[in-house]
Amino acid sequence: MSIATTPFASHIALRTLLKVSISCLLALSGGIFAFAEGGPIAAATIPIALGALLWNDIKGTFSLKVWMANGLGLIAFAIAGAEFFGESIEGRLLGFGHLLFYLSWILLWQEKGTPQIWWLCALSVLQVATSSVLTNSIWLGFFLIIYVLWALWTLSIFTLHRAVQRTTGSVERRILSPAPSPSHGDSSSRNGAKTARLSEWMTLRFVTGVIANGLLSIIVGLAFFVLTPRVWVGSPLFNNNQATAAVRSQTGFSEKVSVGDMGQILENHDLVLEATFSDSQSGDPIDANEYASGLGLDAPLFRGTVLGEYDNGRWTAVSDRFRLVRPASPRILNRISPLVKQDIRLHSIGTQTLFACGPTVTCLPADKSSLYESEHELLGNTFRRQLKDSDDAETGKVFEYSAYSILDHQRPFSMIRPSMEAESRYAQ
Repeated sequence: MSIATTPFASHIALRTLLKVSISCLLALSGGIFAFAEGGPIAAATIPIALGALLWNDIKGTFSLKVWMANGLGLIAFAIAGAEFFGESIEGRLLGFGHLLFYLSWILLWQEKGTPQIWWLCALSVLQVATSSVLTNSIWLGFFLIIYVLWALWTLSIFTLHRAVQRTTGSVERRILSPAPSPSHGDSSSRNGAKTARLSEWMTLRFVTGVIANGLLSIIVGLAFFVLTPRVWVGSPLFNNNQATAAVRSQTGFSEKVSVGDMGQILENHDLVLEATFSDSQSGDPIDANEYASGLGLDAPLFRGTVLGEYDNGRWTAVSDRFRLVRPASPRILNRISPLVKQDIRLHSIGTQTLFACGPTVTCLPADKSSLYESEHELLGNTFRRQLKDSDDAETGKVFEYSAYSILDHQRPFSMIRPSMEAESRYAQ
């Protein structure tokens, strides 16, 4: 047995292993954020972390002084603040995320004591949490599993390192400065206290324990994720009614609203409809934004339904006032001109409502042989589709129809609707 008066070899090697783990953890979180953002700024963490590990932690040739770190911190806040207060809404989130990386870069090039390690771990967790907002990719889940395992490994090494400091009886050093290569003795002794080699600290039991804790953490997290109820989750695996309810719970449109409840109006980024605007007579295309501007709107807004019935705290759409819309002849439509023809392709979103932009005169299926016919509710001036034959089955395909709306927003709509009804009665 050899006796050593220098710091223990196990303590030195464990400190080096901790620095390597911390640098790899920051590089991993930077890679995850870069994948989620799709930009190069976060990816710069990988070479910065490796460079800090080599020249700051191992060789000790360069490290940031306190005044240098403070100055760089002020610059980082200024850059992130300029991005945060920019015109882009997404830039506010990215500005916060980039600030996390700027601060982690500064800490990586400082001498690492216990506070610096805790700060690096916290910044790494915040980086991964922010990246989860920037993407919906399934690959993020796989990266998170790897991150959880490595983060638990790093924290375990950190805990073991602090335990070694206490058990050796050495004075706790706040700065983990670079140390010489470990001696090759079998063991070492200081003040009569014998300490084991690194291989006796890093046993198979320790490694398997860290892996087991990581896997159990992932299983518990998945259990909470699966068992937590979600208002937008539907189950289309049982019957058509449940499938329809599932679709309705995912759309951003609802035909009933309960006072005090969240209801079913949820944000959804799926495609709802496609519309093209043109002159009803000449067929010349009309810009949708210009048409909306003529109506006094900032953007094209498509009107769906009117919740006109109230019962026991619940507003619902009027269902018994709809009347069948008979196909209007070109003579009738030409009399009401100028009109805007809106060719709309409505995707299946679990509703029979027909959407249109602006004061609408009529809505008709684009295909005369369609299984559907359109109905009109006069009081709210809303339209919906209905199967011609009750024996026909609902189709989930795209429904194409044409909506005719007023081009001249200054023309009173009340002057158009009576003439439309009179011509319809005459045509009968």
